[in-house]
This record gives sequence, structure tokens and C-alpha cells, in this order.
Amino acid sequence: MSPLFPNLRCEKKFIAEGHTLAEVLARVRLHPSAFREVYPPRTVNNVYLDSPARRDCHDHINGAENRSKTRVRWYGEKPEVVERPMLERKLKRGAVSGKEAYGLPPFSVNGGSLRPLLENKFDAAQLHVLLRATLKHLEPVLLNSYRRRYFLSRDGH
Repeated sequence: MSPLFPNLRCEKKFIAEGHTLAEVLARVRLHPSAFREVYPPRTVNNVYLDSPARRDCHDHINGAENRSKTRVRWYGEKPEVVERPMLERKLKRGAVSGKEAYGLPPFSVNGGSLRPLLENKFDAAQLHVLLRATLKHLEPVLLNSYRRRYFLSRDGH
């Protein structure tokens, strides 16, 4: 594992435009790689952080080969209840990406300003100096939730 690319993996994302979820799931299940569902479906919640100029967002939209994104992620049906949040920094270099993850103390999203709340949690997590310096220049820009399903091929890849 490279220190620049922790948890290395290659990801491919596809837009299934013009197809229903049922059609997409049927194609996944009938694929020659024999995909099977390995975890129950769950709700993923995120607060994405970006610079005031939205550098990470623009890099993503423009398809920059070398880019990063920073988010606080947690799982659960109630997005306002944040029991086991993780600060994640995802780094992408071409088709290869990696992720650093740091546990944060629990908190609640209650309609107040997220920035001071998150800064407090970052302080409590005792993150390393360089990461803390980076976070000082970022602000919450998006809170989202979605359902995710997990599949694995027969060969485990």
C-alpha cells in the first residue's frame, strides 16, 4: 500500500440512463462474473467539504485526472443522527483511487451551521497537523443521502 494511495482500488461508475433500477439489477445478477449481493442495502449520508472556489467540484465536473474530495460520511436511516462519522479524504490519480479515513466523535445535524460543529469534531479527533491545516480552508457545501447496494463477483474481485 502506498502512503499516497491508501486502500488502493479501481472504480468504474456508469450512468444507467433509460433503464429502471429493476433492469439494472437484473443485468448485474445475470452478468457472467456472477455478482452476488454481499451486504444488506443501506443509507449513506455525507457532508462534502470544498474550498470557497469549489476547486474539488470543478475538478470532478471537468474530469481532472488528479483530484481529491473531502467528506464526512456516516450510515443510517436518520441522516440527522450521526453516530459513527468518518472524515474521509479520497484521492484519485487517473483510474486509481485511495481513501484515508479518520473516526470522529458523534454529533447531530439539527439545522444549525455545520462549519463550527464540524470544526469542533475535527478538534476533538486530534487529527494530524497537515490535515487540520487543509480542513481550515474547506467549508461544508453539500449534505446528501442515498441508498447503496454492494455486489461482489464470484472470483472476489
